[in-house]
Amino acid sequence: MVNPVVIKVKAPSSGTVQIYNGSELVGTKEMSGDSEADIKLNALPEGTYRLTARTVRGGERSAPVSLPAITVVDPGMPELISPVTDTVFGPGMVNIRAKAPAGSKSLVLNGDTILAGVEGKGAEVVTIPAPDGAYDQLVLVTEKSGLRGASIPVTGSISVDSGSSVYLSGPTVENGYATFALMLKNFTGARSLYAVEAHLVYNNSDLKYTGPARPTDEPSTVFDGGQTVEILREVKGGTQNELIYAGAQFAAGSTGADNLNINGEKLIVRIPLQVLNTDVTPKADLVYVKIVNSESGTVYELPVRSAARLNGNTGRGPL
Repeated sequence: MVNPVVIKVKAPSSGTVQIYNGSELVGTKEMSGDSEADIKLNALPEGTYRLTARTVRGGERSAPVSLPAITVVDPGMPELISPVTDTVFGPGMVNIRAKAPAGSKSLVLNGDTILAGVEGKGAEVVTIPAPDGAYDQLVLVTEKSGLRGASIPVTGSISVDSGSSVYLSGPTVENGYATFALMLKNFTGARSLYAVEAHLVYNNSDLKYTGPARPTDEPSTVFDGGQTVEILREVKGGTQNELIYAGAQFAAGSTGADNLNINGEKLIVRIPLQVLNTDVTPKADLVYVKIVNSESGTVYELPVRSAARLNGNTGRGPL
């Protein structure tokens, strides 16, 4: 049984039925005539109990009646960590992150169907992988010894976008600069990555890259932290300039760095270009992308505009 424990009783006449755990009163119910009633007991710690029942009527108490032994199990309360908003996952990356008491399981339910479950680890966050799908009413529940405890809803909807892509977003224009965001989406599993090379072109009468050669490190980007390197280099052309971006991670010593799994959308780098011509809307085109893994295998290559290689420039970058 789980809390609150409910005892069904029947009294031959009106009076009050009292339930005891030893000398402790744990539940009571006013009865009316020859009827059955449910008595909800106070919360009981985990364990096995041999409770007794008495009837009190007119100040008189009956002899105690022993009830069948019961075992109380406390699966505990789940705690949802993520997701907490509508979330789009990459293929094979749907997961719920939660906390559950040690000794209990944390289950994810879609209606009456169990999608997945893992053992709870107390204060440690556990990850519950779930099948790909579209969900909007998932429930997180604890279970122990086959008995389920409290449940809470998984906030927001979950969906899966199977497409991998790299794209240019923006720009936002402020203080004489047009800032573009180079974005990446869904590079997981066989498409996990180690390094990214991307080429942008723009009219050199409209926009100009003024530096720095190494972008300012920004938290929560693809290449974030001390064991990463990023460069930006502008190549001048006749009417257009080409900006080459390269980013990679590395590991100290002889051990190679692990590939990165990018689930959903993530920023690679922000690219500020100085606006030279305010009479036109700032425009830059992403013309080439190459992404490799730590074994130098190409996992993604996108010649967006293969014929326009910037006024005869080779377009070959660092990868």
